[in-house]
Amino acid sequence: MKLVCLNAWEGKRFDALAQFISKMSQETDFFCFQEVSRAGYIKQENPHFRLNLLDDFSRLLPEFHFSFAPMLSANNFAKGFATNVSIGNAIFSKKKFEVIDEGNFYPFGFSYEFLEKDPHKVSMLQHMKLRIADKMLTLVNVHGIARWPKIDTPERMEQLRSIEHFLLKASAPVILCGDLNLFSNTESIKALGKNMKNLTEEFSILTTRSAIAREQFSAQIDKDTISDYVFMSPDIKVQSFIVPEMEISDHLPLVATFSL
Repeated sequence: MKLVCLNAWEGKRFDALAQFISKMSQETDFFCFQEVSRAGYIKQENPHFRLNLLDDFSRLLPEFHFSFAPMLSANNFAKGFATNVSIGNAIFSKKKFEVIDEGNFYPFGFSYEFLEKDPHKVSMLQHMKLRIADKMLTLVNVHGIARWPKIDTPERMEQLRSIEHFLLKASAPVILCGDLNLFSNTESIKALGKNMKNLTEEFSILTTRSAIAREQFSAQIDKDTISDYVFMSPDIKVQSFIVPEMEISDHLPLVATFSL
């Protein structure tokens, strides 16, 4: 089976992003996206970001079931272009797999104060439990607190405890992936890697940020270029893990092939 995880960067490189998704769709079983937009009504397209990526992705992936986990409102950014715009996480899974359960919650920052005053302090955990033949798989799609620098903070440690609490209750095997917005040497990443395989580390990935990000945020990116991760339960057999260099987002796609 194959998993693709990607921060879609609000579709700012939509044509290249759509081409990548279409190409990968035939051989991919699961897509986990962050920064996916959904709009109620579009008056006109916004030149700065895609207003309804969820609809775009669903058209590109007709053979997939999808679930959306709204993280925050983007109406301020979409003023004059669309109404009821939200941005969040999305999981797409092939319809041949039975969805047993799905949901989402805020590991940190669920309050109107955070959402309105400092949305970069909000995080989202989305999950989907699937039956695959006679086995089960739980997908966990995370977009972590985005404040700079991407180090351990009291807020991020609270986020970690909430994620760990969910993992303890989740049915194994589990795949956790996403833009965690954490440096690779943080205690948060080390803690998640104690009981799970950290593929970003095991496969010696040097960066998960694209040339777009390195150009825009050179002063920050030079310090640590790992932001995105895939963790898997020890009993999941990993065949390959790659992070191809391509300018479809300011993040690079994480592509894992595995079996249960």
